[in-house]
Amino acid sequence: AEWPLRPGLTTDVREATHLITCKIVRTVKFLSAMSQCSYILTASWIEQSCNRKMLIDESSFILEDKENEQALGFCVRDSLTKARLNKVFKDCELFLTPHIQPGPRDMKTIIECGGGSVITEDQALGRVQVPAERRKPFYVVRDRLN
Repeated sequence: AEWPLRPGLTTDVREATHLITCKIVRTVKFLSAMSQCSYILTASWIEQSCNRKMLIDESSFILEDKENEQALGFCVRDSLTKARLNKVFKDCELFLTPHIQPGPRDMKTIIECGGGSVITEDQALGRVQVPAERRKPFYVVRDRLN
């Protein structure tokens, strides 16, 4: 029997609508998915969808990881709802120094999935030379040592 929709797999979180995981992990994919994906689900959603040969409603399969949610001070379900309404880095421009963790390439993915943009060193230096009252705000992300 044919499925009404053809779900696909991707390793690029920027193309994903759903992230499947068993717990909260502080990885680039998970942090990006919090802003990018519509759903962060348990594997049970895939299992149940396969059993029924159709994509089933996701709402009962939203990841709940009480231990990590409490330790990190957030709720996955609430954070996904907030991210749909307003991206965490919406309208933010950030300059990344070279030695940050995660590295600049990974941090750029997290920021862009969150609605922000990364500016170059030349752009950041150009902004600093503009008087503060006329300057578009931007942020510098640096490591603790620099």
